Amino acid sequence: MIAAVCASSALLEAQHQFVLPKRLAVEPSPPVLPALPDDADALEPATIEIRLHGQPGKVLRSARRILVATKSREWLFQRNVLDPRRVSATITEHPEQAVVEYAESDVRNLLGINGWAEVLKLTSTDADKAGITVVSAKTGVDEGLLRPSHVRFPGYKQFDVADWLEGK
Repeated sequence: MIAAVCASSALLEAQHQFVLPKRLAVEPSPPVLPALPDDADALEPATIEIRLHGQPGKVLRSARRILVATKSREWLFQRNVLDPRRVSATITEHPEQAVVEYAESDVRNLLGINGWAEVLKLTSTDADKAGITVVSAKTGVDEGLLRPSHVRFPGYKQFDVADWLEGK
């Protein structure tokens, strides 16, 4: 019996040669996160009235969070507590009453934003490139508006970005 099992195993191996696939290219490594500006931790909280592609809105910014809000949509970018160069985000879609979570890799791969330093640039030096026109600015923010979106809108449906995109 044992000889028959060994013989059939040898026959199966001869008939079905297993060939490992060859890798055609090396997986790209994640991009190196840009260094934070020296004053990133001392960023003065500010409320900035803007026009985003012609629509009125506002930017609220602190050292840990930046909110870019229009009437129908809010982006909340949050610094990573353990590695302050990293960033995650949520988008609140008011018409759909939905909050969509973007992990750090989603922010990098889907939005093209590589870390907290680039979020700071979007709301300052690169604002024109992002379609942001500053109307007015004042120091200080309403900290309640910088709370996590799922806390501010508890009745809204919660999604991660993959589930959100699948449903669209």
